[in-house]
Amino acid sequence: MDEHDNLIEQLQREYQLETRERLARLQETILALEQNKSAEEVAELAAAGMRELHTIKGGAYTVGREDMGNIAHACETLLQLVSASDGEVRELDALLWGADLLGALLESPAGAATLSEAEVEKISEALAEGRCDDALTERLLLPGQMRGSGVGSGGGDASPVGGGGNGDVESEKHHDGAGDAQPPAAGGNGATPPDGPGSTDGAAQPPDGSGSAAPQTIRVTADTVDRLINQIGELLINRIGHDATIDDLFELERTIAARQSHWRQNRVMLRNHADASQLYEELEESSQFLANLLESVRDLAGRVRGRNTGLERATEELQGSIMEIRMLPAGTLFRRFPRAVRDLSRELAKPVELNLEGEDCRLDWVVLERLQDPLLHLIRNAVHHGLEAAEDREKHGKPSSGSVTLRAFVHGSSVVVEVEDDGVGLDYASIREKATRLGLLTSDRAASMSSRELTELLFHSGFSTAAELSGVSGRGVGLDVVKRNLEELGGTIEVRSEAGQGTCFSLKVPITLATFKGIVVKARGSYFAVPQTAVNRFIRFRPDDIYTLEGKDSIDVNQSPMALATLADVLGLPDLKSAAPPWYRALVVQSAEKQVALLVDDIVDEREMVVRNLGHYVKRVRHVAGATILSSGQVVPILNISDCVRTVVEGQAASVTQATALNESRGEQRRSILVVDDSITTRTLERNILESAGYRVGVAVDGKEAQDLLQRQRFDLVVSDIQMPRLDGLGLTRWIRSEPEYKQLPVVLVSSLDTESDRKAGLDVGADAYLGKRSFNQEALIETIERLL
Repeated sequence: MDEHDNLIEQLQREYQLETRERLARLQETILALEQNKSAEEVAELAAAGMRELHTIKGGAYTVGREDMGNIAHACETLLQLVSASDGEVRELDALLWGADLLGALLESPAGAATLSEAEVEKISEALAEGRCDDALTERLLLPGQMRGSGVGSGGGDASPVGGGGNGDVESEKHHDGAGDAQPPAAGGNGATPPDGPGSTDGAAQPPDGSGSAAPQTIRVTADTVDRLINQIGELLINRIGHDATIDDLFELERTIAARQSHWRQNRVMLRNHADASQLYEELEESSQFLANLLESVRDLAGRVRGRNTGLERATEELQGSIMEIRMLPAGTLFRRFPRAVRDLSRELAKPVELNLEGEDCRLDWVVLERLQDPLLHLIRNAVHHGLEAAEDREKHGKPSSGSVTLRAFVHGSSVVVEVEDDGVGLDYASIREKATRLGLLTSDRAASMSSRELTELLFHSGFSTAAELSGVSGRGVGLDVVKRNLEELGGTIEVRSEAGQGTCFSLKVPITLATFKGIVVKARGSYFAVPQTAVNRFIRFRPDDIYTLEGKDSIDVNQSPMALATLADVLGLPDLKSAAPPWYRALVVQSAEKQVALLVDDIVDEREMVVRNLGHYVKRVRHVAGATILSSGQVVPILNISDCVRTVVEGQAASVTQATALNESRGEQRRSILVVDDSITTRTLERNILESAGYRVGVAVDGKEAQDLLQRQRFDLVVSDIQMPRLDGLGLTRWIRSEPEYKQLPVVLVSSLDTESDRKAGLDVGADAYLGKRSFNQEALIETIERLL
């Protein structure tokens, strides 16, 4: 391929990207013309449409697409006639047909839909007469393209993710005079075409007649964005590892400081011994060495901390910038649906108004791409099943025109997208009858089910209450696929309905699929990540709190029964036959409207996580949605909570009592002790002593970290130093005694402060025992703990 061919290919790619945008705005302009407009408004809108067609025509001739150029010219001529008239529906149908043909030609593989001169002439004649030629439509619209559906590459719609399969992302960047990024303006209600993704072509003017240039557009390929996302992911992982290194560095600083203090104490004792003068000199040299080393470490730690602050700030800014490229306004997708509703309204002879709300709400382009089919299905269902005929609406005092609202809004770290109609609402009697006829329920069970339980049947594969099949809906394949698609996104769907008032389908999806807030849990020696949005709360309970309900292990949460399962058994991990602990820890997780409790061994951490997909060779793994990498470099699976909840609800997990049965050969249960001390030497010593005595030991570097651990894990006793940063031992003990959940938890204070007043202060705040470090010995610690336990 020579330089000229490369140039033509590049021009064709640029023309395809630009023309998608212009066809989308042209279609919006035509739909706006269809509404009752004044002569002045019609002229302005027609002028805006002609500008788009004129640019499409000029570009087509430039890249050698004379067929598209001639059709665009014919559409432009027809639009001139519309501008001088009242915008008859007949002429606008022909214009939309012409836009459909241009879109099909634009997205077709090279040469697949090129028109002959005779066909172009027939199309031009039809457009001049303001009519559509259905035979040509069948010939030109490619398989998979639905005329007027807003789906696929046909119809002149601009894909929110660069439709047509070329993998381009069109990201809107609006700039004011100062060059600062501005959020995109919300799309209109159809009266005026939304700005859309704009063009750098200064000839394109908005239809409001303001004369301001269209917003600038930056086009970035999807592969480039994904590569940048992966790079920022690596940077985040390195930063997390850097944080861990800093913690180790400051831990080393504390260790050296403690060692230096120990040398000072020994130096005082050795100074009075003449025969130890040489040893004293060596200790002096060691002490000076430690002092210099400590100063160096402190200086290094300070510099690393400063650099880490800058790294953290740069990482966050870069992440924000990269994510901004990946984010698109919901309106980019929403503006695909007015045409589909308009054509469906005519097909069913139902007047329908589509209202768009929250078009400026931004979310991941991948999420947008995967929402378009579910939303189209829900919108078509709302028009076909939800809305009554005009005469029926009037009988019930409703406006003759039905209303469907498509809205988006941010909810925490998620976006909620709703499709709501003001129709008849769900027919629960029909749902009961159909479920009974399909054998999904007995008649007695169907009669006793609540409206919420009946609603869930709508998502059963093959379930439909439609009286007859049609090309619009009613094939029994739809809502189950909608739900499955949302679950693959990590989202949920809920339904609200009121008889005679309408139905609302509420889709909750993550704003982005690149990163998420996650909780690391441990189950039978393995680590797993759970999306924070799926976790409602943490609970602790005793083994005797578990009971059986309807054949499933259950636990009371907020005085209501909840299904309970061990996460390890849900995932099919091998049974390690460990002893049943005195306390269980569990996550209450939710998928759609179902909640279950998942029992885990430990709740390890909560952090921002980078998502890694499973790759092309592992398309679908049950219970697993992806993977992330911890600061240690360990790869951890991200759980698919929808799968986990389904496994528990369907009773496929082993019972908790079976999973944690006491193995007599392993002896009696091990008690758990929390050691709190800012000295790594003391922590290590006490931990070794206690583990050798058969206890399970957790450690914390100060009172604040101890508080966090106590709230996440269950301990039978606390051993704490007094002098610590952030929260000392006295403050920790005082807090333990003030909390009802830990009020009876034994506390042993071990401190170098060994005066009578120090002991009294410790016992006054609620400590059960006080041991001095100077007189500290292993037997005394073990004896004290055994007495308190």
